[in-house]
Amino acid sequence: MTRDPTAELARLTALVRDAEAARMRRLTEEETRIRADLAALDAVRREAQALPADALAAPRSVGADMLWQAWIGRRREDLQIRLARILARKGAAMRGLQVAHGRCEAAESLHERARSARTEGQEKAQIAQQQSLFSLLRGSAAARLPDDGC
Repeated sequence: MTRDPTAELARLTALVRDAEAARMRRLTEEETRIRADLAALDAVRREAQALPADALAAPRSVGADMLWQAWIGRRREDLQIRLARILARKGAAMRGLQVAHGRCEAAESLHERARSARTEGQEKAQIAQQQSLFSLLRGSAAARLPDDGC
């Protein structure tokens, strides 16, 4: 049996689509982790702001609260930059996934049409074969009948 190029095309485009979907999942997971880190950082900052003033007297006296606030700011900025990069990569990945999905759908459609055409061609060939056999049988049956001269 010969290999069907449309089936191969459909299989390959599905593999590309699946690879693009996996890339998108990895980026989404990374986005989720970064957003969780940002939320945790914000929660720690809110907890520190909710502390009573006398609990912060010692850290303030040595400037530790300023250092901690600066660290929180740098960490938040770093996370936001990472998030922005991930979102940009995710946008590009989404476009790639859309293209791969479209190609996969088109290849699958081509494969279905080719399969339908093959099936239709096989049915037509079978009908033609049956008709030719019927004609042969009819011709041989007519040859065996006696001729009455009528």
